[in-house]
Amino acid sequence: MSRLRSVSRSLSWALTAQMIISVGQLVYAALTARLFTPAEFGGFAAALSLMGILSLLTTTGLPSFVLKEPELGGRAVLTIRLFGLLGGILSAVVFVVLVPGWLLVLGAPEGHMYVGLLAVGQAIGPSAAIEAALLRRELQPKKDALALLASFLLASGCGIIMALHIRQSWTLAAVVALQSLLLAFLSRLLQTHKRAQGSRLFYRTVMGFTRKITAQNTGFFLLQRVPEWIVSASLGSSALGQFTRGASLAQMPATALNAALGRAMQPYWRLISRPYVADRAMNDAATLSAGIAFPIFGIVAVNAGALVDLWLGEGWEQAGALATLLAIGAGLAVPFGGLASGQEMRGNFKHVRRAQWSMAGSLVIPVLLLVTTRSIWWAAAAVTTSTFVGLFVMAISSATSHTGFRVRMRSRLVRRLTSLALWSAGVSVLGLFAGLEAARLVSPAGRVAEAALQISVAGSVSVFAWVLTFRWHETNRVLRRRGVRLPSFVGGRSV
Repeated sequence: MSRLRSVSRSLSWALTAQMIISVGQLVYAALTARLFTPAEFGGFAAALSLMGILSLLTTTGLPSFVLKEPELGGRAVLTIRLFGLLGGILSAVVFVVLVPGWLLVLGAPEGHMYVGLLAVGQAIGPSAAIEAALLRRELQPKKDALALLASFLLASGCGIIMALHIRQSWTLAAVVALQSLLLAFLSRLLQTHKRAQGSRLFYRTVMGFTRKITAQNTGFFLLQRVPEWIVSASLGSSALGQFTRGASLAQMPATALNAALGRAMQPYWRLISRPYVADRAMNDAATLSAGIAFPIFGIVAVNAGALVDLWLGEGWEQAGALATLLAIGAGLAVPFGGLASGQEMRGNFKHVRRAQWSMAGSLVIPVLLLVTTRSIWWAAAAVTTSTFVGLFVMAISSATSHTGFRVRMRSRLVRRLTSLALWSAGVSVLGLFAGLEAARLVSPAGRVAEAALQISVAGSVSVFAWVLTFRWHETNRVLRRRGVRLPSFVGGRSV
């Protein structure tokens, strides 16, 4: 089987699992939003953000190390598992110690009820990530998708049952802990490769790579969370709840796409030895991911208000107003995440650091305006602006060191992404106009009916326009050059 087909097969399984998870997350959020208040969601988000920081600082690089190493024997795997276990326990203890002060600073006292269960999730999380990475290393995408999907469905199903019967918001944290436990167990159960003992793995060898991954992933996490933390500290946990719910409309499918692309491609970077071949593959992957993400999130962005009305119900109007900008940022994050992950897995950290510093600089003005005006809109602007700057910098810096070839690759990728962004905006706005006109026909029936019809018509028209124009699409050219057969009605060659 060719490498492209192997990656495509992995991507199809990962994407299927992630999209099912994304739909499940939307359903889960819709149900829990009608049971718990924005302040309770804000407290949960505040506590969860500290959990994320500690995970990044302790064991985030271990799964990447598992995937990048050319050879990994039984002794090395045992060492990595031990590092994950000890790191998880240590970070859980630190989490319990730090969380009271953290919640005080963020003005989110509602977060205290989640501490115990999130600490359990903190302790198990690193081991779950390592076991999942070991399963992906075996290049068994079907089993990887099964473990991921089963752990999510079982944990979320139990969470919904508990939430409906108990009506206590601590059930939100129970889902986090249970999902980590199930993912660790299932991923370990489904591993089949027999490993030779191999050589020992020394602490310095592991930490030399993981330290760089940890630093860069922590940087990305901080860039994403700083606007959110300032919202909480300045405006309170209720505003944070509105912000995180508005963000989740786009971030859940964006996370699904990023995770699917990462799970499909990360195990293969170690198999590409020539830099210029890897550069071409990475730029093509960025083009294809943008070709998927930009139209999806364009449709979400222009119809965000209606989607939130239908999804979360009353009391979440502010979330709907924020979701438009946040959806644009989520769409830009998909190709950016692919470029950053590819460079990290190849050990090219300087490109990622350059993008991170640029993103940090772009946050300064929107964050200052957020603090001075106390308008939550600037938090959404900060997230989207930062992601746009990061993608632009990464696109013009991620290429081989061969000067002439590098210049051509830079300009080609920038042109591709710009073309895809303009095309996606066009088909999305066309669908919006059609959806708004259709919604007027049922306006006497109320806002829910208007929102449902607007979304249905806008989505259908945008998809139809997408199909009609796909033959001139940048992703069409990449797919044909890579030998993928496409139907003739979307620009493929007749067979």
